[in-house]
Amino acid sequence: MCPRHAEIWSASTILGNRKHGSGLLSNALHDGRLVWNQVIMRNDPKTGKRVSRNKLEASWQVTAVPQLRIVDAEVFAAVPTA
Repeated sequence: MCPRHAEIWSASTILGNRKHGSGLLSNALHDGRLVWNQVIMRNDPKTGKRVSRNKLEASWQVTAVPQLRIVDAEVFAAVPTA
């Protein structure tokens, strides 16, 4: 079953956004890495909606968790970036 009981999987659910680390194929946990402090959520004053912005990669907190790796590094690196 799809997330939130949807009928079909969308392309963004599977591929996601490589810069944001979203999507099934871009999730750093699948590569054995836990990433914190990657994005910041702000409210847009005009629309009132929450907007995510990437932080600089130097401020990310990355911890190796090899026990959570579900794919080899070579397979993870082969995921299309588009």
